[in-house]
Amino acid sequence: MTAVARACLIDVYDTILTSQFVPRMAAVIEPLGVDLDKWLAEWDTMREDRDRGKVTVAASFERTLRALGLDPEPELVADLSRRDAEFSRSCVRLCDDTVPFLSWLRSRGVLTALVSNCADTTRALLANLGIIPLVDAVVLSCEVGSIKPYPEIYATALEELGVAAVDAVFIDDQPAFCVGAQAVGVRPIQIARGQPDGYASPWDFPVIRTLPEAQPLLLSGGRPRRPGPRPGPRSRLAVAGLGACRQLQPSPGGTTAPFPRRYRTWWSSVAGSRASRRPSTSRTSRPG
Repeated sequence: MTAVARACLIDVYDTILTSQFVPRMAAVIEPLGVDLDKWLAEWDTMREDRDRGKVTVAASFERTLRALGLDPEPELVADLSRRDAEFSRSCVRLCDDTVPFLSWLRSRGVLTALVSNCADTTRALLANLGIIPLVDAVVLSCEVGSIKPYPEIYATALEELGVAAVDAVFIDDQPAFCVGAQAVGVRPIQIARGQPDGYASPWDFPVIRTLPEAQPLLLSGGRPRRPGPRPGPRSRLAVAGLGACRQLQPSPGGTTAPFPRRYRTWWSSVAGSRASRRPSTSRTSRPG
């Protein structure tokens, strides 16, 4: 059987590795004696800025300390950053099927890119885990300034690999991010590692429990798709303008909401004359 996909874009957290974020953060701030829920609530207010690379993890420690009435002394911020790095190295683990799956993709000639919403400490973490040499590109939101489910981060990954959207698949645990990939023409696959038995997705893309379950979805017994031309200088526009802009994203309350107006404006400006606007049939019913 031959690979029908030329490229596979793959999420990082809770897809190829387990992060144990809450217990890890609890261990990091334990010496402070502060309430964990209050700390996490304040930390979460800076999530998008961290993911977009506007705020570092160290700066987040400083701001959170100040917001909770603690003196953000440079020595304390440095110590929290050090503890965070140490607990990340000790707590974060690759899923057992990650390396075999990446090796299988490479053996089939499928190009791979990690595509993650993350802070500035993630690249060092991936390097420590030894995962970077196993993929062809690493596209981190904090480095490119764009986050899932907005189209530019998917377009950046496709451009890095030199592959058109129609020739790629995307694997992520967040349904909203799968919808974002679908909007730019990439075929999404949701991985639901932690979902209870009997979980059935209401969306129109496949759901898997483990990475090897994606293998049949990337194979075809017939002829492989004809490779498309390598995207040129304007390829971001070409791959971004394939879907409709009225998609869903997770909201803080755990429901779903339309994409913000600034996204719809961006979409109209770069894709209006290049895309046929067709409403998506995808929908979400639980947090992304």
